[in-house]
Amino acid sequence: MDGLRQMVLRMTPEIHERQMRALLARPDASRTLGDHGKPMLLVVGRQDIWSPVTRHEDIRRLCPQAEMHIIERAGHFVPAEQPEATAEVIAAWLRTHAAATSGRDDP
Repeated sequence: MDGLRQMVLRMTPEIHERQMRALLARPDASRTLGDHGKPMLLVVGRQDIWSPVTRHEDIRRLCPQAEMHIIERAGHFVPAEQPEATAEVIAAWLRTHAAATSGRDDP
């Protein structure tokens, strides 16, 4: 977490403001989501207040093919806060989907 903290502290208030404005003004992506036939993994930290579990549940409703995993004792920086749990979830998901798609040519 120290590396993340240092990264944030190196940024100016103006940079943070630009990032916030960009996030608030970004277009609604719900029309591009959906069941497009491709696997999707949603990983969220239980304590994420920037992109909370409820928002991921909304995405999951739009994308019925998605699998959602909640990582306990983690906020918005799940891979940094709970790296082992995150790696386990991703590795298991990849094993499942690699086995299901082996031999297929489509990306």
